[in-house]
Amino acid sequence: MRLSLLGVNHRTAPVEIRERFAIPESRLAEATQRLARHPGVEEGMIVSTCNRVELLVSSENGHTDLRGFLREYFKTDVSPYEEHLYELNERDAVRHLFAWQQAWTQ
Repeated sequence: MRLSLLGVNHRTAPVEIRERFAIPESRLAEATQRLARHPGVEEGMIVSTCNRVELLVSSENGHTDLRGFLREYFKTDVSPYEEHLYELNERDAVRHLFAWQQAWTQ
């Protein structure tokens, strides 16, 4: 299993860009199901808040095109937003998730 995370947050993108990739709660279950069916994804999770949108997936070989998921789901070219996206893998992805969780519980 390999972990990959792709996202935007309040540190990397202005609100207009975060809103572009936001997934409302009413569509979150459907979006997560689509992510789980995306090629190469074994399991997936989406975090979508006012401050961040992140896709976290596990894959067998670590080769999942999360930008491709964004492109398909939002029906847009993601290249204009590239400077605002961050991508983390393995331990860095896990550390990132736990750092956010820790910040919310303090």
